[in-house]
Amino acid sequence: MRRAAFTCRSISNDAGSRSVLIPKLRYTLESASKMSSIKATLGAPRIHRALDQATGHGRLAVGEQLDRFRAQLGAELNRELAPGVTLAGAVNDVRIEHLSTTPTAFVLRAVFDGAAAIDVQ
Repeated sequence: MRRAAFTCRSISNDAGSRSVLIPKLRYTLESASKMSSIKATLGAPRIHRALDQATGHGRLAVGEQLDRFRAQLGAELNRELAPGVTLAGAVNDVRIEHLSTTPTAFVLRAVFDGAAAIDVQ
């Protein structure tokens, strides 16, 4: 059985390119087979290049996805809840809080700050 683990010491947000910067992404490969371990060691440069390409050279472009979520939240915050009852609100700020990894994905935690009010007529 092979398992990969990814770690990064810190992330930052590049507002200009609307990307999450992942400097020095590290990986480890665990394997029960010695042959797999040797292959991973010999293939380390290829693995590093593949990770570099997959992350856009340490940049994950997330701006468009965050815009879509923000627009969807905005739509949900501005609607009629029942006859004579409306919800009105807006998302005021979006910030990236954390980046983690799973065996198949990067997981980004973003916080959407906003306000909403209910109007009853």
